[in-house]
Amino acid sequence: MRLIESRFLEDCFDGTIMREVRMDRFFEADFIRFLGQYGDLQFFPDFPRPLFIFEEPGRYMLKGSTGKETARIILSKTDQEGSLDHFVRRCRQFGVESKK
Repeated sequence: MRLIESRFLEDCFDGTIMREVRMDRFFEADFIRFLGQYGDLQFFPDFPRPLFIFEEPGRYMLKGSTGKETARIILSKTDQEGSLDHFVRRCRQFGVESKK
């Protein structure tokens, strides 16, 4: 899974940075469960629009729906670029592990 685009959405009053990430394929349950190994996952696959909220503490929070290629990511206030880079590396890691 690869990041295609990251665009700035909003800067909240508390300094939180939110971006929309666009991936090269849809977010699917296998990727969401993979992420769940590395942080706190709330996944509701039976909702009409399956929702996930994943947080890798101290790095980022990712919110979205399966079957879509975009999601929202809230980055660490102290290391925004490092947090986004960490997410990109995690996506690459999934690509390697899913081919095993």
